[in-house]
Amino acid sequence: MARFSIDESIKFGFNITKKNFLFFLGVIGIYIAFSIADLFFTPMNDVRDVVVIIVSNIILYIVGLWIGLGMLKVFLLFASKKKAHFKDIFSSANKIWTYFLATLLIALLTFLVVFVVAIIGLIGAGLIFAKYAIIGWSIVALAVLALIIAMVYINMRTLFVGFIILEHNIDAYQAIKKSFSITKNHVIHLFLFHLVLCLVFLAGILALVVGVLVAWPTVSLA
Repeated sequence: MARFSIDESIKFGFNITKKNFLFFLGVIGIYIAFSIADLFFTPMNDVRDVVVIIVSNIILYIVGLWIGLGMLKVFLLFASKKKAHFKDIFSSANKIWTYFLATLLIALLTFLVVFVVAIIGLIGAGLIFAKYAIIGWSIVALAVLALIIAMVYINMRTLFVGFIILEHNIDAYQAIKKSFSITKNHVIHLFLFHLVLCLVFLAGILALVVGVLVAWPTVSLA
């Protein structure tokens, strides 16, 4: 992966958003429609039938993955300087299973990291109660710091999994492996890049609705 310019990436995303604003407005509308549909299904959580609750949540999760993967495809098309259409959002159904397995593997990896750090934190907490407060609090603080760093690290290394699945006919494990290969030696630069994108999105929120409508596709395309 070649080093890229953060400034040029944001300019690129903004220019595409400006040229295709109405299209992205429609994409946001589809996402909002799905979110509203999700809210309508939420009262089902009050139903005592556990099977109904599980099945409905699985369906919503899969549909969410489908739309999310479709949006990645749209951003990928625009980033490749190609024209995207609304139908592209729903054209990646054959990749859903692979994407689902990839997200599951990433979740398992994250859980293992959290589990290990939690054990270290419990050791620190035990030392606090054992009257070794300074050592105990130091371990707890280091455990929290390690957890934050580990979560950011995993997120940065698996950043391109969805795009890789869309572009290549490979399984979930290979997609994660390829993402790790692409992001090798670029974690800090990617983190700084996403930090800037968060600031751009925050500026969009501060500019209220219109700012968000411009900021969201801009940071996604960047």
